[in-house]
Amino acid sequence: MLEICGHDHDDDLHQSGLQMMRMLKLLPQLLLKGRKDILLRALSQVPLSQPLAKDVQEIRIPVPWGHIAGKWWGRTDVQPVLGLHGWEENANTFDTLVPLLNLESFLVIDLIGHGMSSHLPHGRLYNYMDFIAMVRFIQRYYKWNKFSILGHSLGSSIGFIYAGLYPDAVEKYVSIDCARTLIMTTLDSELDMIRHTIDSTLALESKLGKDPPFYEFEELVHRVYEGSLHSPTIESCRIILKRGTSEVNKEGKSGYFLSRDPRIRSQWLGKLSKDVYIACASTITCEVLSIRGKQGHLYGGEVEEVYLQTLELMKESALIFEHHEVEGTHHLHLNNPERFFFNAESPWTTTSNALGRHDTQFDNPFISKWWGPMDVKPILCLHGWQDNAGTWDTLAPLLTPGISLLAVDFPGHGLSSPYPRGQPYHQIEYIAFVRRIVNHYKWDKVSLMGHSMGSIISFMYSCTFSDDVNNFIGIDAFKPYSIAPAKLLGTWSSTLDKTLDTMNWHSRNTPTYSYKEMIDLWCKGTKNSVTRDSCEILLKRGAVSKLNDGRYSFTRDSLTKHTLGTGWTHELHLEFASNIKCNILIVRAKQGIMYEKIEYEKQALDIIKNTAGKFEHCEVEANRVQSVSLFLDNLNTNKITLASVVA
Repeated sequence: MLEICGHDHDDDLHQSGLQMMRMLKLLPQLLLKGRKDILLRALSQVPLSQPLAKDVQEIRIPVPWGHIAGKWWGRTDVQPVLGLHGWEENANTFDTLVPLLNLESFLVIDLIGHGMSSHLPHGRLYNYMDFIAMVRFIQRYYKWNKFSILGHSLGSSIGFIYAGLYPDAVEKYVSIDCARTLIMTTLDSELDMIRHTIDSTLALESKLGKDPPFYEFEELVHRVYEGSLHSPTIESCRIILKRGTSEVNKEGKSGYFLSRDPRIRSQWLGKLSKDVYIACASTITCEVLSIRGKQGHLYGGEVEEVYLQTLELMKESALIFEHHEVEGTHHLHLNNPERFFFNAESPWTTTSNALGRHDTQFDNPFISKWWGPMDVKPILCLHGWQDNAGTWDTLAPLLTPGISLLAVDFPGHGLSSPYPRGQPYHQIEYIAFVRRIVNHYKWDKVSLMGHSMGSIISFMYSCTFSDDVNNFIGIDAFKPYSIAPAKLLGTWSSTLDKTLDTMNWHSRNTPTYSYKEMIDLWCKGTKNSVTRDSCEILLKRGAVSKLNDGRYSFTRDSLTKHTLGTGWTHELHLEFASNIKCNILIVRAKQGIMYEKIEYEKQALDIIKNTAGKFEHCEVEANRVQSVSLFLDNLNTNKITLASVVA
């Protein structure tokens, strides 16, 4: 392993911006196509606080909820290297490094909710896969065939996953102190992280729109410096905050506040497991340059162990691979850019096309149906994938009198509001949706009944908030499906592409059908597991005729067809199952479809038998149940069993 060190600077002089950079040491030239030799380069009399002059343009990439902001260095008629910054930072993170690069073109963007990019609308939670989708969107927007990525920390982690999901789309991947294993989920931390992200984000939402605290600029600089454990220098903090603050003048007092979305402090849902990172490392085929700061965060325990394991795998899979240990903290690229130097020149003339903007206000209303007495706490009923609250219409009358049901439409389903255009749907975010409802009604505990995907969400909620659930009834599904990490990568890449394809298609006129055609489509989509009578029940909430001309369109958002799963491994599912404490009833259709190995579900059920308060598992006769026919047809056999659990 080659060690690359720069000249040690006097810290005080460095922070004041008076220290001149010395002779550059031997530096890797991986990104200079076709060369692996070492380049000697000398720069002198260049203060760190005054980077070399280079043409820089502010850019705005329109997206349905606002824009993605960025800084384009150099020529805009040449395909750039794409820069991705770290968590809670912004595009200024490369301000001291870019002037040293022999690049014709470099585009660094502000991640969603960071810097000058638009925040997610009220009601959304940040999800790791949304950052991946953002990169895919940018590649499509500029019509790049293959491109190169330079990422730091979280940005490097995004680049790592992207290069693994889309190996044919990435030419070169440069990683600076990659945070992939720092944000990795573990068996003992995943539920805590999900719980923290959901509850802290919901708590922060009440503060959105209110005046944030503001400070003098230098006070804010020192707050960030202390909060980041002195990893960036004082001068580096100033550079980041020049793009990360907004000025305010209120009642004669002026100051600055952080302009990033405060919800990103809660981090994000959809973090990935060790198995996914290992699988991803084996699929990366581009040229790779990896750099780790010697005083960075990637040392000790499983964080370092898995980090080094992914490096070894990339050595085997990558076209060219180099790794270097460099003196410096986690922010070595910003503090000490002279300690390494890349040439990532890859000229590529491109033309960009304008993207239409569709502003959608998303205030997160949910539409529901309440069955039974309003003064009785209801069972919260969650429907299946692409169905709606009408799925319970024939079951509700069969239950014991006095029981109340609250059947809701998930976001983008039935009559509930869709997400803003271009934003993927995530199963894991539906946990937060359930949490909102519980908070809205101020329930201390809740009973859940779910069908298909609704049962999976009930399982996830019961694991995450195990002390807050009384009963969990799952119909023809139980837990998220366990998918091998290698197969999961292909599923995610395909789903993200289909989401972006659907987003473009969705900007056109929505197709309409006759009522008979609507029923035919629904039956066909469920492989006739839903009877035509059942389809008519679902279409009461699932179809709309805007012109009253006998033509109908689906009310559900077409993007829900490509909902992203959790990516949890079978090992994680078993660990989560052991956290469930409530009473449980699982009802399976004898002719139902299993989407995973049957032993996976049996293993989880065996665990829950020992942890649940009451446990019951039964199978009932039904046709091939994939959507709703189990409880829309022949459900009298369930009446006593259901009532015994919810009573």
